[in-house]
Amino acid sequence: MYSQRTIKISQVDTQKTSRTSHQHGIAWWVDKRLVGEPSWKGFDGDGLLDRRTSEAKRYTFVIEAGVLSDEVREDWSGFRDSENYKKVRAVAKKHIRKRLMELMSDVHKARKQAAIEANRDTIKKLTSESRYFIGQMVDGIQERMPTVKQDVLSTTVKVLSNLERARTGYTLLEQIASLKPNELDQLSEILEKWSVQAARVVLGELERRLTIISELESLTEDSASDELHDIHPLIVQGLWMFGPEYESIHFRSNKALSTIIRELLQGKLNRPLTNPRRRPDIVVLPDSTVSVHASDAFNENSEVDGVDKVLIIELKRGGKSIGVEEYRQGDDYARELQKSGKVQSTTKISVFVLGTEVDRDVADDTERGNVTIRARAYSIILSRAHARTFHLIEKIKEVKEDLLDLDVEEVLQEDRLFG
Repeated sequence: MYSQRTIKISQVDTQKTSRTSHQHGIAWWVDKRLVGEPSWKGFDGDGLLDRRTSEAKRYTFVIEAGVLSDEVREDWSGFRDSENYKKVRAVAKKHIRKRLMELMSDVHKARKQAAIEANRDTIKKLTSESRYFIGQMVDGIQERMPTVKQDVLSTTVKVLSNLERARTGYTLLEQIASLKPNELDQLSEILEKWSVQAARVVLGELERRLTIISELESLTEDSASDELHDIHPLIVQGLWMFGPEYESIHFRSNKALSTIIRELLQGKLNRPLTNPRRRPDIVVLPDSTVSVHASDAFNENSEVDGVDKVLIIELKRGGKSIGVEEYRQGDDYARELQKSGKVQSTTKISVFVLGTEVDRDVADDTERGNVTIRARAYSIILSRAHARTFHLIEKIKEVKEDLLDLDVEEVLQEDRLFG
């Protein structure tokens, strides 16, 4: 309805694709007479459909606009560029665009999910808020360009995914991580001073951490879980779980120190160690995996001067317990590094041996000079991880229910098999 008078828009579907788009598109009728020629470029040069597509050769929309009888050019080739015509054109464009979205909803969903599938590995690592944003952007693109090509849509999703992946909030996250328990009541006041965008970035990073906790909880009690492919990569991403000092970006995998551990174990096993090329920083044993992480020491001139601290993590297969033998093995790692000459006498070495359960005989920590050996159950590490993230995991679950793009999640949750 416009200015108390009606424009009628009819949709014509030939049910089959014509050889060309001639006679298809937007057809304007005034006083039972065609104005100009049918075309998909009837709105500010904005082509609602690419005339080369099958949809453009199938559909026609007829706009009966008697309200524009005074706006038709003398030769009936089109309309004068009047305000009256512009307003009617805007109403018609909105209706036809919406109708095309409805007609092509199945096609658009298939294209959208194909674009998500093409970028599955990257998108799965994003927060639900980022995935929702990408899904909504794809819908908006297809609404404005209903026949956008699949390769263009996939490339667009790739660019959006990389942009979302680059949104980090480490500076703000460090501020949260540094809060003491008695300062938590000030958190609300701090949030009031942050911008909405800053809060979103921080919550996105928190969700990444909470995702690691959730995945570890499902794996560590499973005796069939694989340390190398499942547990250990998650632990490496979550060094912060072992203590606030490991928040530093200076802690990283140390291949040279890992080699020393590998050579030590090589002589104790009946068969050679295997080590996949894609994770050379992890030592793979029959029932466990070991990784070594270190931070640099600096002299008075701020130059790297050896190793300040070493973190050794040994993970037992899900369902395994830690006994005296496993505990002593952790101490052997530290002794071997000290004998290697790769670390200084002042280098602090912290060893964590993780398993499903810890025997009573090794429940207490051992300190030997600069070396500390700790046996911990996975459940204890994960409980501390929950504490360090303010037990937000349940609250995040409630919030993110409202930020799900169902088309995107459907692709990511499919358990696909590739032959």
